[in-house]
Amino acid sequence: MYTPLLQTVLFFNQFKNNIVKYFNRLYMCASYFISPRVFIFFEEYSMPFPVFSLILDRNLMATPTLVYNADDSIFFPYILIKSFSEFPLDNKINKIPILSMEIIDGQERCVKDLTDFVENLRYIDVPNMEKPTISNIVSVWCIINSTPLNRERFSVRYITINGNEMNVSLLDMTPLEDDILDPVNRSPPSPNSE
Repeated sequence: MYTPLLQTVLFFNQFKNNIVKYFNRLYMCASYFISPRVFIFFEEYSMPFPVFSLILDRNLMATPTLVYNADDSIFFPYILIKSFSEFPLDNKINKIPILSMEIIDGQERCVKDLTDFVENLRYIDVPNMEKPTISNIVSVWCIINSTPLNRERFSVRYITINGNEMNVSLLDMTPLEDDILDPVNRSPPSPNSE
């Protein structure tokens, strides 16, 4: 039998462990609702992973390439997570160079208009680093709107800031080109400029 002093110590130790356990559960639940909605894209994956759910094991993990912060509607290369101070960001925030974007069916009818969503998107441009793709844009729209899309039935039609209409797969992983990225402080190129 334990002495009264030892019983008291064991009781308070168990009490403390229970409080810590419940506090950790409460913290995990609360952090889910108050943490920023940040998603990480990995090399060769079209769907992003929420940051709070990742188990980062460098031996198993694919290479992270791009980050999307849903609260600020901005994409940026993964390398910026490590060191914002190494990259001066003056005039590096760009609008996504798309005037209009729609999800279309096999008969090229618009099923969902993503123009308002795309209009608010931004991208931090770092030379020689990953840039957003149509697949990245559609993926974050799907997650934010809780709308999974069938990639066999639907595709994307969009118009670039240069006026070019493009029809591509939902999984198009071609990076948006530097020459059509539109800095926030500039207007789209005018048809008369040349």
